[in-house]
Amino acid sequence: MTSKEFQPFDNDVKLTGAYQYSIGKQYSATVANARLSSLTIEALDWTGLRVLDVGCGDGVYSLELYHQGRPAEIVGVDLSPAAIAAAEAKLSGEAMSFSLNSGTRLPFADDAFDAVHLRGVLHHMEDPKLAVAEALRVAGKVFIIEPNGWNLGLKCIEKLSSYHRAHNEQSYSSKRINRWISEANGTVTFRKWAGFVPMFCPDLLAKCMKFIEPLLEKLPFFRQAMCAVYVVVGVRNSSA
Repeated sequence: MTSKEFQPFDNDVKLTGAYQYSIGKQYSATVANARLSSLTIEALDWTGLRVLDVGCGDGVYSLELYHQGRPAEIVGVDLSPAAIAAAEAKLSGEAMSFSLNSGTRLPFADDAFDAVHLRGVLHHMEDPKLAVAEALRVAGKVFIIEPNGWNLGLKCIEKLSSYHRAHNEQSYSSKRINRWISEANGTVTFRKWAGFVPMFCPDLLAKCMKFIEPLLEKLPFFRQAMCAVYVVVGVRNSSA
């Protein structure tokens, strides 16, 4: 494992105390993050679960999931030392802990958790397929939310945006993500293309896109081609 995956994010936390997208003050970042969070709760009932948050980053989304989803416990892991320190500093009595670990070599026994939370982390990994396999080893369910690899506009942004290039942003098709779940002996039980507002764009454009978003999410073909993210839940198949 190299520093390529986490070094840009480690630098972000050292400079600002948080990740750019998790504390974004722009309207676009606020509404985009809110949609991702609502999708997280929509896709899976987290109540009472033991949850592993892989790529927990600065802990903002881990804490949000804890308070909104009401799991019994969350354990967060990340490769960035600065991010883990920032996440630990946010704790105030929650049943949560954070540690420095790789998502592709999880130091946990089989079935140590009920569900694994992978929010926007696979596209930063050198071996995302292995991360999905590890998730379905340590838990019976995996929740994944990723940039929509069918979106041609997103593909252009990944090539042109300095932020995306610096943070090694890329995206995968739903077909590929589904295949990773299948090859890890899992079955897709929930999937959805959703969201339309980019994290960082002018307010006026973001407001127009947010207005269109609910309609776009309902339109076959267009939602797959134009929505911002793909959300999927995989459940490990019974060995019986």
